[in-house]
Amino acid sequence: MNRMQSLDKIARELGALTESFVARLPEATAEDVEAFIADRQQWVEAWVQHPATTEERRPYRLSMERILQYDRIIQARCEELRQEAQSGMNKVAASRIQRNGYEMSYAMDSAFVDKRK
Repeated sequence: MNRMQSLDKIARELGALTESFVARLPEATAEDVEAFIADRQQWVEAWVQHPATTEERRPYRLSMERILQYDRIIQARCEELRQEAQSGMNKVAASRIQRNGYEMSYAMDSAFVDKRK
């Protein structure tokens, strides 16, 4: 595979991966986002480490810019997932506080005296 075919493959794979992920982004879980980022990082590293010259990369500039435009949408979903997680943690903390209010707050070795006759 020559250098241009290699660049072409990286650009195609990166674009396909990104567009596929963005298409299912509304249903994406935190694990999906994590897997996407790991996969994408491999392709980005391949792009960065590729020995192509600036001139050889020029034809891919627009497609790379298009791919980067999806970052805002992906970051927004990450923020939604973070807020959902934070909300869940807040609910757990609130229920823990509420549960502690119902738990025994007296010493276990205390005694009650029944004065009924």
